[in-house]
Amino acid sequence: MGVFCSWAFDWIMPLNFVLGIAALVIGVIAFKKISAGTSSPKVKGMALAGIILGSVTIAVAIIYAILVYTLPLNGQDIGFFNI
Repeated sequence: MGVFCSWAFDWIMPLNFVLGIAALVIGVIAFKKISAGTSSPKVKGMALAGIILGSVTIAVAIIYAILVYTLPLNGQDIGFFNI
């Protein structure tokens, strides 16, 4: 959802970044619990997915923010639907 939000809704950028960080943190915590043996190894795939998708979401949010805030606008909106 975070990757979709970064492209489709310009006004959700801060929420997108926060959700990416949350997915990354929760994925790392779950992975550490699995490594310590306090959690079931069955959730290893979900933890890895949280780490990967959280990282991708954060990267896309940063790249999108850099592009949106550094390109000269000349009074035009350069959102997803106006490209």
